Amino acid sequence: MTPHQLFIQTRYQILGPYPNSKFTVGDIVDYVGIGMDLYPNLFRKVGWWEYRSIDDMPLYLKNFDSLTTMTLDGDEEPEVHKVKKHFAMGLTDWRQGHVDCFVSEWRNHSYNYNAFQPATEQEYLNQNNGKT
Repeated sequence: MTPHQLFIQTRYQILGPYPNSKFTVGDIVDYVGIGMDLYPNLFRKVGWWEYRSIDDMPLYLKNFDSLTTMTLDGDEEPEVHKVKKHFAMGLTDWRQGHVDCFVSEWRNHSYNYNAFQPATEQEYLNQNNGKT
């Protein structure tokens, strides 16, 4: 499995004990196909960025929410961003090792991960093909 595929794989946090479970409360697990979405009191779907270290974060992120794109001084925001830096919005999150924001190389603009998903270098290069 490629690093990109690992990021887009659905993961869940175990919220409560259940019969014959090999997991403990708080564990982060990959989707195992047992109807985890049907039991929100036992499982919480986590964002692709949650419970990952800064070192594991992707270098490229794709905006999937076209309503949030902007144009500044005639410079249109790219769909795929190259990340300059990952960081945590709040001090508490940073101290716990959680990151939830990034600074893009585009105008040093900062974003929250909520409207983004991991992208590949090839998607970034394809977008910039022919631009100077």
